[in-house]
Amino acid sequence: MEPTPNDDVDLKKLEESITGALWNIHILEQTVQDFAQEAQPKLFERVNLLVDSLAALKRGATETSLEIPVELLRMLDEGVNPDLLTLSRFEKCLERNQATKGKLTVIEGFHDKLLEEAKEAFPEEVWKEP
Repeated sequence: MEPTPNDDVDLKKLEESITGALWNIHILEQTVQDFAQEAQPKLFERVNLLVDSLAALKRGATETSLEIPVELLRMLDEGVNPDLLTLSRFEKCLERNQATKGKLTVIEGFHDKLLEEAKEAFPEEVWKEP
């Protein structure tokens, strides 16, 4: 499925929503750490800002058709470099490619041997190669 320009715009909006939500979490965390009773209105304001940014994030998520592998999210939660997932998938693909190549080589050998045996057994029946 080829990405369209609208997909890029939607992804950009979603990325901005995620960044905004993370920034609001950071600001709220600082407010909570430095909390004083007189700062309570500021705390409520920042909590409401976070709720609004999470609502915007949820809206953006429903408008975007992006699939993220659960394994990638698990790796991020565990603090593992996500590039390792790409490397792992690439290595698995390479292994499968090598296995398929080996099977193809065996089948080609079988085909050649079968054709050779067929030529010996039925010389007038076997198709002559040009």
